Amino acid sequence: MPKFKAARGAGGQEKHAPLAEQILAGDAVRAGAREKRRGRGTQEEEEEYVGPRLTRRILQQARQQQEELEAEHGTGSRPAAPRERITRLGPGVPQDGSDDEDEEWPTLEKAATMTGAGQHAEVAVDPEDERAIEMFMNKNPPVRRTLADIIMEKLTEKQTEVETVMSEVTGFPLPQLDPRVLEVYRGVREVLSKYRSGKLPKAFKIIPALSNWEQILYVTEPEAWTAAAMYQATSAAMLKIAEMDYSGANSIFLRLLLDKKYALPYRVLDALVFHFLGFRTEKRELPVLWHQCLLTLAQRYKADLAMEQKEALLELLRLQPHPQLSPEIRRELQSAVPRDVEDVPITMD
Repeated sequence: MPKFKAARGAGGQEKHAPLAEQILAGDAVRAGAREKRRGRGTQEEEEEYVGPRLTRRILQQARQQQEELEAEHGTGSRPAAPRERITRLGPGVPQDGSDDEDEEWPTLEKAATMTGAGQHAEVAVDPEDERAIEMFMNKNPPVRRTLADIIMEKLTEKQTEVETVMSEVTGFPLPQLDPRVLEVYRGVREVLSKYRSGKLPKAFKIIPALSNWEQILYVTEPEAWTAAAMYQATSAAMLKIAEMDYSGANSIFLRLLLDKKYALPYRVLDALVFHFLGFRTEKRELPVLWHQCLLTLAQRYKADLAMEQKEALLELLRLQPHPQLSPEIRRELQSAVPRDVEDVPITMD
């Protein structure tokens, strides 16, 4: 078998020297430490030493700066300005290599001197090149418009179009109205823009009866009305629609206005019920829009109907049925207490 080597510091250590020899050895100066200190001193001396190549480079730069100052401001006008330090990011480059590269590339002053002669020289342009440039350059460029300009232009066009249609919808242009009529309804406009409660002007109530009611309504500017004035106008509009000859548009408008859930006067509700009861003798099949409008009336105002109106509407469903909507309307009408029936108090025995 091979022989194993004993590890250092184990049983194979040398025996201790006598005490006298250890004391003498401790008083002796170690040569290794002295050499290490001597090495530090030598390194510091080498760092403080400036080589001849670097010295020549420093003197050359100082001479160039002095010549520049003398050329610009005269001899001895002011001391040389300190040169800006340039910091380069990236891996370090040896000093000798950087000096060689600086010497290979000309300085900015030399490059400016070399190209300065041709800076003020006129450049001759070939006529063909000049014509080609003019083809790409527009002498009268169009005015650039922003998105806001385009939007405002579209709004102005739409507003002009609406004003034209509203003024000519009945064949009577707006300027042909009597000045006294315009003055009256401009006053109505001021009242409706501040209306809260109370009576409305009589001139406003007769608008639905006028032949050119669209023109008159446009003069009052409905977009400036208050919410209370809009409520009163909605009631009047529903009353007028209920009295008109039936069309699909009537059901659409009535349904939209009923969905607003306004507290309509009983006169308007009676007109709506009479509007639907007028179809009891209709032989044609009624459209779905008509049944949907009747369902909306039953859902929103079933508690505001009288017992007689309720029974008449139930009879109407028997005469004008719809497979899906009529059961819904019947359930809504039967689940509400009529307005003319008082609630019977519950007696406790």
